[in-house]
Amino acid sequence: MARRTQKKPHPLFLNPVGKMTDFDYGVLRSEFHRRKNSTVAYAEGKLRLCARSEVLLPQDAHDLFADPGELWRSFEAARLPDQRDLATCVTLYLPQARTLHAAYEEVRAYARAEFAVARGLPTLLVMHAPGHAGSGNDVHAHLMVAARRLRAWGWGEFSDLCRDRAQGELHKAWLTHRASWGQP
Repeated sequence: MARRTQKKPHPLFLNPVGKMTDFDYGVLRSEFHRRKNSTVAYAEGKLRLCARSEVLLPQDAHDLFADPGELWRSFEAARLPDQRDLATCVTLYLPQARTLHAAYEEVRAYARAEFAVARGLPTLLVMHAPGHAGSGNDVHAHLMVAARRLRAWGWGEFSDLCRDRAQGELHKAWLTHRASWGQP
C-alpha cells in the first residue's frame, strides 16, 4: 500500500478579500493554523530554485542587509514577543512575459517604488521560471515585504500593509504600474 504524505498547511493568511487575476496577497504571521512561522525559513523556501533574486532596500538601510539571510535573521532577532505579523507577501503572475529579464525589471521597478522607497520597507524579490524545471506554470515573482520599516538605526515602526484592505490597494498599484509599462 502506498504511503500518503500529509501536505503541510500553507503558512500565509491568503487573499482575504478574494482571488484577483494574476495577483496573490498574503500575510506571514508568527503563527498560522497552529504552525510557527519564521521569515528566515519562508525566505529560504522561496529562494530555492529561483531564477533571480534581490533584496531591495530603503535608502538609509545598511548594505549588509542586501544579503537575504542577514536581513531576515536581523528581523527575527528584533521580533517583539507579541508580534503577530511578520511580512506581507505578494505573488505576481506574469503569463505574458516574453523575456525573464524584462519581467524581472518590471516587477523590480514596482517593488522598489511601492515598498522600499515610498514606505521604507525592505523587500525580497524572488523570480521563479518554472519552465526551467520542466513545468508549464507561468513565470512569477514573489515579493516578501518586511512588516516593519528599516531605518539607519535599525528596525522601526510597523507598516500598514498587513491588513485586509491592503490587498486591493496593492493590486491597484500593480495594475497602474503595469499600464505605465505598456502591459495589459
